[in-house]
Amino acid sequence: MITITKTGAPSGLIILGLIFFVTGALMMFQNAKETSWQAVQGIVINSDIVREEKTLTGNTTSAKSWYLQVTYEYTLDGVTYQNNEISSAPPNSNASGDTPPSKKLVALSKRFVSGEAVTVYVSPKNPNKSILLHAPNYGIWGVLIGFLLFAGAFYWSRLRAGG
Repeated sequence: MITITKTGAPSGLIILGLIFFVTGALMMFQNAKETSWQAVQGIVINSDIVREEKTLTGNTTSAKSWYLQVTYEYTLDGVTYQNNEISSAPPNSNASGDTPPSKKLVALSKRFVSGEAVTVYVSPKNPNKSILLHAPNYGIWGVLIGFLLFAGAFYWSRLRAGG
């Protein structure tokens, strides 16, 4: 049997719920903005999977990751632009030791071959800003978790009140 005392407050759940809710809402807003960007034709200039190794200050070990680097250009209103942003959530794969890049990253790299046409999504407010892939919209999960934490805090406070 669960015992609910009349002490304490569900404020921790409310704060955590607020953090999840706001973060999720911001992610959904960013994703909605990107999906309204103008699609134009571009061309891949260079595409390569690159291994990056980072050592944080004070650490003796390093973190290794594989990243897809794609350089492309596109023309909008007679002006040619060049960019290398793939997505607002760039694809990568972590590596340990001499682990090769993930199969998913290798398969994605085959979509962007040098010299081939590609669809580029361009920001209508800033034509220098562009992406090749829309990031997954995980913001809905943050909003949902935030809502559930709010509901849990409400339920907890109702139980404490004896109702």
